[in-house]
Amino acid sequence: MKKIISVLLMLLMVVCVLAQSPERPNRDKKEPPREHIYLNRHRVVMRPGEYIQLEADTFGYVGRISWRSSNSRVAYVDRGRVYAMDYGSCNIIASIPGASDYCEIIITNDRGGYNYDYKLSLNETKVVLNKGETFHLQLYVNGFAEDDDIIYTTKNTRVATIDGDGVITARGIGTTTILVKYGNREVSCNVRVIMNRH
Repeated sequence: MKKIISVLLMLLMVVCVLAQSPERPNRDKKEPPREHIYLNRHRVVMRPGEYIQLEADTFGYVGRISWRSSNSRVAYVDRGRVYAMDYGSCNIIASIPGASDYCEIIITNDRGGYNYDYKLSLNETKVVLNKGETFHLQLYVNGFAEDDDIIYTTKNTRVATIDGDGVITARGIGTTTILVKYGNREVSCNVRVIMNRH
């Protein structure tokens, strides 16, 4: 009987020791994936009184998106809709837990009511094309490619035309100038159309 009691006491002690042992870390346990958010626009030039709607891709996240402006006196945001209030620049920030993205808002006018410091450049300032050829003219703002809010014009449509995507089409032999306007600034590209070379 004493031997049975002794064995039971030993088993009880082993159980107590195991119960007090710290839980081993699960090395196979994976960290939850980090959330992501991406805005459809990252730089917008506006005029006082205008508004735009920003869209956010959250890659499957279905929770609430938090919107805020770095300067609500310049631009105010309500659920992604941005209202231009006064001249200046600010950032509109969209956030979800663990991630955020922003869009730079520039409030100006055609007369330079706000002299925002930005530089325009083109992928080419002189282009030579055969009649019928096309060329994509790319605008850069402070070194970043920009495809929105651009106004393209050509001084001679009989020589070359340009569409809203910046694609130049050579129409006839001669030279012309393509003007590219963004905000209150403008850059140009000289286009020469020559006879097709065989």
